[in-house]
Amino acid sequence: MNKILKISLIIQLLLVLLFCYLGFQADLAMDKTGIGDYNQFNKYNMLAGLAFYTLSGIWLLTLILIVTKNIYQRTLSKMCISFPPIALVIGWCSSFLLYI
Repeated sequence: MNKILKISLIIQLLLVLLFCYLGFQADLAMDKTGIGDYNQFNKYNMLAGLAFYTLSGIWLLTLILIVTKNIYQRTLSKMCISFPPIALVIGWCSSFLLYI
């Protein structure tokens, strides 16, 4: 069970990083005034959405696995549950710091 949780945590980490990177690239492709490459913005925005939905699905499947196997007292289980939401909020907040 630990192996499955470790794989899930690694995949979630990669998907969070991919989502933040693709969101940043989409932000670079289109300025807030609407000037930029719309096709490139649309491509990066679509890929970021795909990464987010994949992350959400894996997170929910991991949560269901942890609850059904009754292993939510393990440290690794707590990391698998709490890491993605915290990392997404930190990544979202850090995107504002890039423009200061």
